Amino acid sequence: MNSDLTNIDLSELVDVRPLVEEPIPMVEDFAPETPAKKVAKKVAKSKLPGSVVSSSPPPSKKVVNPPRKRKDKGSIFTCVEEGCIYKSKWSYSLKSHRANIHDVDVTFYVCNVSGCEFRAKKAGNLRRHESEIHNLGVVIFPCLENGCEYKAKQPAHLTTHLSAIHDVGTIYFPCEVAGCEYKGKRAAHLRLHTGNRHS
Repeated sequence: MNSDLTNIDLSELVDVRPLVEEPIPMVEDFAPETPAKKVAKKVAKSKLPGSVVSSSPPPSKKVVNPPRKRKDKGSIFTCVEEGCIYKSKWSYSLKSHRANIHDVDVTFYVCNVSGCEFRAKKAGNLRRHESEIHNLGVVIFPCLENGCEYKAKQPAHLTTHLSAIHDVGTIYFPCEVAGCEYKGKRAAHLRLHTGNRHS
């Protein structure tokens, strides 16, 4: 029985051909092809003498969030407006200063109501002005309590009015000290009470 096993030629059982190493596919081989990869493949296939293949992506045309760094540690950015002494370590701070203080490089939103000279640097501020001053685009929220003529332009203002004046929907914050009957309509009022009366 053992003699049969020793006479077997192992080359018949095992593939003795030399192993050819094939590259193992990487994750980036399955990623969608970017324009930079396409150019790199074309240059590599062309086998032009002296051609250099760059693996970095092409430079973007627009910087979304520029880094907020100084040019060097000694740089100070100074406002150039006459009579202004503002200085900053950061260029974006100087730009913000010039827009807010000197109205440089600012788009203004102008009120269209005749005779009104209001202008704002933000569209939201103009909308608030138009609603509060000129009642444009406003929904009025009247107080529904008997005899009350209060009207609000914001629902939160009506809620505050109802709670403060009519005790509607009020959540009280009672004092936790034994024997004290104080209750506040706001947590801040309770903290003031506790600090003033019980400390």
